[in-house]
Amino acid sequence: MVAKNVVKYALSIVAALTVGAFADSTSASMSPMEKITELAIHMNGANHAIVRMTNVIPQAQRPACHQTWWDRQYIFDVSTARGRAMLSVLTSAYLAGKPAQVNGANTCTTVGPDIIETANGVRLY
Repeated sequence: MVAKNVVKYALSIVAALTVGAFADSTSASMSPMEKITELAIHMNGANHAIVRMTNVIPQAQRPACHQTWWDRQYIFDVSTARGRAMLSVLTSAYLAGKPAQVNGANTCTTVGPDIIETANGVRLY
């Protein structure tokens, strides 16, 4: 059991470092370092996940395409390597009750009638 937990912890660190490497310095917004309140997977044919942070991210930091009522959310595509890595890191943080920081990509993703800022990277400290 201890060995299994060590392996899980090691994989979490590798995933966190991998996703951190994907973060882009041109991010439109950056959430505060805080706990995640929700992770939702939307199987709408495009395989998107939405992460909901605890606090509101100011609209002034968001790209113009982002709809204002999605004030705590970012979206990403879990069918890509980056998306799967972000999902892994965010799920680990969510289940452990640990804070995370999400960086925006200065672009938006449309899911049905909703347009949400695309996540570009995740950081855990």
